[in-house]
Amino acid sequence: MENKLTVRSRAEEKIKRTPVPSKPLSPQETQHLIDELQLHQIEVEIQNEDLRSSQSQLEALLSRYTDLYDFAPIGYCTLDKNGLVLEVNLKGAELIGIERGRLIGRPFSLYVAEEDRSRFRTHLNKDFEMGARKTDEFKLNSSGGNPFDARLEESVGKDVDGRLVRRIAIIDITRQKRAEEAREKLFADGQKARLEAEEAVRLKDEFLAIVSHELRTPLNTINGWANLLRTGALDPETQEAALEAMERNVKAQEHLIDDLLDLSRIITGKLCLKTRPLNPAGIIEAAIETLQPAAKAKGIQIQLDIDHSIEPVMVDPDRLQQVLWNLLSNAIKFTPEEGSIGIFLERVDPSVQIRIKDNGIGIPSEFLPYLFDPFRQADGSNTRSHGGLGLGLTLVRHLVELHGGTVSGESDGAEKGATFIVRLPIRAAKRNGLESVSPL
Repeated sequence: MENKLTVRSRAEEKIKRTPVPSKPLSPQETQHLIDELQLHQIEVEIQNEDLRSSQSQLEALLSRYTDLYDFAPIGYCTLDKNGLVLEVNLKGAELIGIERGRLIGRPFSLYVAEEDRSRFRTHLNKDFEMGARKTDEFKLNSSGGNPFDARLEESVGKDVDGRLVRRIAIIDITRQKRAEEAREKLFADGQKARLEAEEAVRLKDEFLAIVSHELRTPLNTINGWANLLRTGALDPETQEAALEAMERNVKAQEHLIDDLLDLSRIITGKLCLKTRPLNPAGIIEAAIETLQPAAKAKGIQIQLDIDHSIEPVMVDPDRLQQVLWNLLSNAIKFTPEEGSIGIFLERVDPSVQIRIKDNGIGIPSEFLPYLFDPFRQADGSNTRSHGGLGLGLTLVRHLVELHGGTVSGESDGAEKGATFIVRLPIRAAKRNGLESVSPL
């Protein structure tokens, strides 16, 4: 009604400014004017009807657009040139987790995760011109405090007042990102598994070559001496040396086979311990006595430091002897002539600790992580300077772990010696009698 009154007032003002004819109109002119006015009135009414119809259509389109905007499954917002929120739909407010009325007039950068905020500000300052389009990904904050991954698809246009604004679609791509990360991890894991499998095959082949070499060497020695003895040309002293050499190589062969059988039993879970309460000091002394001749042959001094107040620990004496024999024989093997080896037995709660330290050739730092792995040796060729299958430390680790203990190796590098530490739990001493322990 108010709009009609305004139009009428404007029409009356216009009539007042229209010049009045200087002479009266004739009846014919008056009738013609009336006819023209009637036609004009009909035209105006038709135009008004068309306008009302167009307005209804526009209102319907606006309502449809508003519904599409408000209830769209992705977020929409409009920002001004400074990045302030001018408009946001329901999904956009839901993603950010704030009532949309509270978003209007606030910088959108407040809802960008701190780690991406500087990059978002740089993004705002680029390509702000009519028709510009760009897409980027940012982490946005939500009211729950957990950032989510969003893709922002932006276009620059004009609002009803002709000002440039940014219209942004906010698409939650968190699931897509997680799926991509999972796919990348799966691919990386597959690559890692393939490389590990290839490495395992290489190590197996290397190990088989070493086994072949180590098993053949004693046999070749025995066969050589046997052929010489068969000739009957050896004097008694040489015959005795031949028999001793053959006996040594038979024992070496037995040791190699025993190591292989023990590893097989451990892998298949068939190796059991027969434990009883014992002081490790006696087992250490027995191992030293067994290996003392080999140490003396190289002029190596073995220093023993034992805390005799240590209470008995539940151990399998034969298997602990095997652990110490392997560690001590390695120390002797890799320590140069006139070197030294220290053996320490001490209590380090909650464990009894056996520490074996030498000043030998040391261990390369890159090999330390693989020290106790089967089929791995720092010198993997079958022409390496020291013999053996390289299973000793693997057996040591398994046997110590069967006792509920741990073993570790340390070295400052090549030519700087090595230290091996065996820890056995004191609590095991509270058990009584004979006990069998199978690997987990």
